[in-house]
Amino acid sequence: MTRSTATTPPQPAKPSALSPSIATLATGKTRLSWTESSADKHTPTKKPGVCKDTVAIISEPVEQNSYGLSDGAWMKDARGHGNVIYLTNGHYGNSLLEFRDLDTFRSGEPSNSYELPYSYTGSGHVGFHQEVIVLTRLRPRDLQPIHRFRTGLRRGRYGDSFLVCGVLYAVDSVTRHHANVTYAFDTHTLTHTVPTLALSHRYAHTSQLSYCPLDRKLYAWDHAHQLTYDLIFAY
Repeated sequence: MTRSTATTPPQPAKPSALSPSIATLATGKTRLSWTESSADKHTPTKKPGVCKDTVAIISEPVEQNSYGLSDGAWMKDARGHGNVIYLTNGHYGNSLLEFRDLDTFRSGEPSNSYELPYSYTGSGHVGFHQEVIVLTRLRPRDLQPIHRFRTGLRRGRYGDSFLVCGVLYAVDSVTRHHANVTYAFDTHTLTHTVPTLALSHRYAHTSQLSYCPLDRKLYAWDHAHQLTYDLIFAY
């Protein structure tokens, strides 16, 4: 499980340690090289034939429901049976709503409500390290961090991002009706590319984008509307 965190690490004593050197590979990708501690270093783990899907096309959005506040997030449990929907309503709080399935969600009546032991802020969590966006991989059983990835993304230059099969895709805007995915960072190989994938924001106020591997769809919360996008993969 890989997600971004909402913590801001302390500033390092030597800012130059965060300056990347960039090497161009034969494939046209570039590898980011960092001066960092041995605990932060990462050995590429991608295996042939495993988790190799590359997003080629993002479909037009399909509206599934209209629920809640302007900002929020909805998702499915990637390790569950695929029907249950979980939702956080609003920009901050400590309640998680559960809906038995999509029909129950459309009825507006939650199946369960959980009070979280902590409060959340926002609908996506991003950590910054001297303006560089940092991803943190968490251990599923207790959500403890087990690895960090410093990407080539810079704070304020992108509207949102989502992970597909260990690859982070960044969208240039969430407030334009017609946006583009213009950055991709592969956590397996530590390489980044510059794709050009069109992405439509129907209501031009997207507060969440997340991928569900169960149905291979992208889930979005756009100005109190819950949308899905089909993804077409290159291979």
